[in-house]
Amino acid sequence: MVKILKSRTVVICGGGFTAGLISRQLTAKGIDVLVLERGGDHTGAAEAKLPNQRDELRWDVHAGLVQDWSIETYSLRHASSEEALPVRRMEAFLPGEGMGGAANHWNGQTWRWAEYDPVLRTRLESRYGKKAIPAELTVQDWGVTYGELEPYHALWERLFGISGKAGNIRGRIQPGGNPFEAPRQDEYPQPPSHRGRLDLCESCRESRL
Repeated sequence: MVKILKSRTVVICGGGFTAGLISRQLTAKGIDVLVLERGGDHTGAAEAKLPNQRDELRWDVHAGLVQDWSIETYSLRHASSEEALPVRRMEAFLPGEGMGGAANHWNGQTWRWAEYDPVLRTRLESRYGKKAIPAELTVQDWGVTYGELEPYHALWERLFGISGKAGNIRGRIQPGGNPFEAPRQDEYPQPPSHRGRLDLCESCRESRL
């Protein structure tokens, strides 16, 4: 039976990282937002608790936080004349399911683009010449520069409390950071995370003796 929901100003399909960012910004301005998510809520589930979070077999090998491809899979074709076939191993692209989406198995790294990435074709042509790029190569400039994107990188890092050590603040190289990174306006919102160490249990230590 069809269920008619209350009319909303903004409806976001999929409750992943992007939905969290957009809805947070919109609701702060008093805009009515509804996020639709087909998966469940991970709050209080096994993946939200220790030591279950460290179950490599369950979450990594068996892809316990990834969309179940036996129920709904992605398909792929390289040309409109081909028949789309199921993707059986997605490797780097692992869509999540449930509130938080793929952020639930995210590796926690948010590298900024290099300063030349948005103008990669121009960079390649200026360095190697236009003839060095084959006609069939689709590399293009983005139509936007890193300088225009930088405030949005900074906004993302503030909203999600990203930690790290800046290597280039307004063109000045910073000790301890990556000297090759694109310039940023300010330091990271949070200091670098401490290098963690997982202590072995007593029985594990004994087995290694």
